[in-house]
Amino acid sequence: MAVWGKKLSSTILGAIDELNSTQDEEEPLEGVQRRLLLSAKDSLDRTCSLEPFGLLMDCPTVRQEIPEELTGLEMSQDAAEVTKKIVEHVKNGSNNINVVIELVSNLSEERLNSVVDDGAKLLETDETRRSFIVAMSATRNSAAAVSSRILLPAFHGEENFQAALDLYGPVLGWLESSVVEATVVPLLVDLDSSLNRSPGCCKALFEALTDSQRSETVAKFSRNIDDLQDWQLQTLSVILESFPVDNVAIVPLTDALVANIGKFPDDRLMGKIILSVIVSLSPATTPDLLSAVTNLVAGFKGSIRFRHKKALDKIAKQILPS
Repeated sequence: MAVWGKKLSSTILGAIDELNSTQDEEEPLEGVQRRLLLSAKDSLDRTCSLEPFGLLMDCPTVRQEIPEELTGLEMSQDAAEVTKKIVEHVKNGSNNINVVIELVSNLSEERLNSVVDDGAKLLETDETRRSFIVAMSATRNSAAAVSSRILLPAFHGEENFQAALDLYGPVLGWLESSVVEATVVPLLVDLDSSLNRSPGCCKALFEALTDSQRSETVAKFSRNIDDLQDWQLQTLSVILESFPVDNVAIVPLTDALVANIGKFPDDRLMGKIILSVIVSLSPATTPDLLSAVTNLVAGFKGSIRFRHKKALDKIAKQILPS
């Protein structure tokens, strides 16, 4: 206890002294530990971040010094109790997101997943299911948990895709980048997912995303491409046919295309995607990006290359000084 205490605040040390002087000999060791952890939480609450996995665990000076037998004592409530409170919160229609933040911020990943899994089973109406997603968007980790454990399986198959979209589509924006990282990109890199099996599913899900989510998805998907496959080219074509490339996605997309142009030198879909990239350029485009797109155009040998060159020449005159 003394070694741990040297790195703790005076508030906690005071609590330890009080325990030493007042402890009931009959009080179980676990009770003493819990009282000390509560003192630690009160002291560190103002100085440690509210990231998941616990206020105490966020402090580097404490993390390595906590006795192993104490780490199993959660400073948060039991997962079942948290689940019950969140479900009640959702069913009561409360919009106070701070309640959810307080309930889930200190949960371990395992307990957070239990809250998501068990909570989803207790919701009986579409309205409460959507409200649960909104409520769990309160923190980054809880948003990621519902994205991976509820939305990913819901959108994976074609047979249930439309029902999932009708149910969850209106609230996807609440999840910001979490749904991109934990739902959409995993679907895009899975050959057997609805997004790769059905162009209609792919378009419909992208329509439900916000502009920033669409852009981030294209960027992250592009960075995941090492050896571009036919089905990935097809999916990219479907996406870019309906949604323009913006300045967040254009660089990683161009890099992925340049790295794979030799594999698809005259492919019709590759030609369409390159044209989408070219028309997304603007006078604000950097010379480096223009050079990369020029190399991309030079590597394409399909019939549409003449349209590429004409469009690229036009924009290049606006970007490069005479």
